[in-house]
Amino acid sequence: MTTPPVQPDRNSLQRTRAIKVSEATYDEADFKGLLSDEYKILQDKIDKIGGFRFTIKGWSVTAVIAASAAASASKSLSTVCTISLGLVLMLSFFFWLEFEQVRLSRLFGSRAGRLEDAFRRISRGKGKEVHAIFPVPYTAHELVLSSHRPRPLHGRGQQHSATLQSPTPWADRWHVCRQAHIGFYILFALLALAPLLPHHRSIGTHWRDLKDRITHSRQASPEVPSPPASARPK
Repeated sequence: MTTPPVQPDRNSLQRTRAIKVSEATYDEADFKGLLSDEYKILQDKIDKIGGFRFTIKGWSVTAVIAASAAASASKSLSTVCTISLGLVLMLSFFFWLEFEQVRLSRLFGSRAGRLEDAFRRISRGKGKEVHAIFPVPYTAHELVLSSHRPRPLHGRGQQHSATLQSPTPWADRWHVCRQAHIGFYILFALLALAPLLPHHRSIGTHWRDLKDRITHSRQASPEVPSPPASARPK
């Protein structure tokens, strides 16, 4: 009884074919030029993100100082509340902007690190291997793919290994929040609410009045009588 011939792996055949095609079309100078152009674009984006983050913080400091001074000089409770709450909303929006910039900066930095690794591997004579498995340019694709998170793997062992390999989405978001200096925005949000402290008695009085009105309105609302048993549909 003869054994059937071993069938070659389709993935290995496709990989071998791709490597052969890449070797046939490989031009080291052209490939290094593409890597260098994308690396320069990434560095320019990272520098602009750093400048934009500095500008956002400057706007936050200026707005909080000016608006807090205006709120402290006002004696109207409604004006102080409007200014303070408006500042908190503005700071929340600024933090969201910086959060997105930090997320993009991390993505661009990771891509730049892989480009530097590709340069090192080319200098070691592995340019053809890098050309076969490393697409360039690819920054736009990574921006699109970053918005689609991979689905969790099935199976307890696979989920455990995936947890050990990469941090959870909440842990990753917390790292981004720390890099976006969330403490800075929390501190300035507290400073934005500081002009409300001299009006704490008035705020407490208005709050108690509002609760009393809600309670009285509930007690005064007539109860809808239930229909008699003879009028109920059978």
